[in-house]
Amino acid sequence: MSRHWIRMPKVITYDIEATGLKADFAFLLCAAFCDVDTAKTKLLSLSQYGKDNILGNEEKLVKDVAAEFNNADVLVSYYGKGFDRKFLNAKMLEYSLPPLPNIPEVDLYYTAKSNLALSRKSLQNVAYYIKAENSKTPVEGRLWKAAQTGNLRALRAIEKHNIADVEVLRDVYLKLRPLVRQHPRLGGADINACPAGHSVENGGKAQKRGIMYTTLQKPKQRLQCITRSESGDVCGAWYSIPLED
Repeated sequence: MSRHWIRMPKVITYDIEATGLKADFAFLLCAAFCDVDTAKTKLLSLSQYGKDNILGNEEKLVKDVAAEFNNADVLVSYYGKGFDRKFLNAKMLEYSLPPLPNIPEVDLYYTAKSNLALSRKSLQNVAYYIKAENSKTPVEGRLWKAAQTGNLRALRAIEKHNIADVEVLRDVYLKLRPLVRQHPRLGGADINACPAGHSVENGGKAQKRGIMYTTLQKPKQRLQCITRSESGDVCGAWYSIPLED
């Protein structure tokens, strides 16, 4: 049996929008997902279940969002572990639904907090600083207030904001990925693949960058992935492999 992946794992950025920060006092309005590989986005929103009694469709939305989680192998969020995942966990309990799958999640908020000396660690500021191709869109307070009453026009504006968030999050992920500590290994059992899954066997390139010494293991060969994407960006991820005998 081959020890390599049959397909590359699906990495998905996600973000939710709600009427408040606490699930017992707020409604889930929508959730957006973006495939990192294809850049295709998908939106799930209360507006998709009919125009009457919009807020009453929350249970249907929660079920569909949970199902979408099952399509991802790795999730990418920005403070998702601090808000989005907890909010969804609470909503699953509210509607007596099974818990969300235990999918590895890369939370870029903590990557930015640990590695970047910026004035603000917001997704908007990080995206601006790295000159991301996409940008976040502002949402006025009055739109959030209107959405809490089930106003469809306000909800449409928030949906656009939600989609923009996951698209800019994809840009930020591709830039910050080399800084992510303990990134899930997308190359599976292929020890010669970088964390992003690039391997010489599938067209990837890497350069040796010295030896990595640890206190518990034998020294390893340190490498940096120099595989270029279609847009010309270098992966830049660091990883290590056993030294050749």
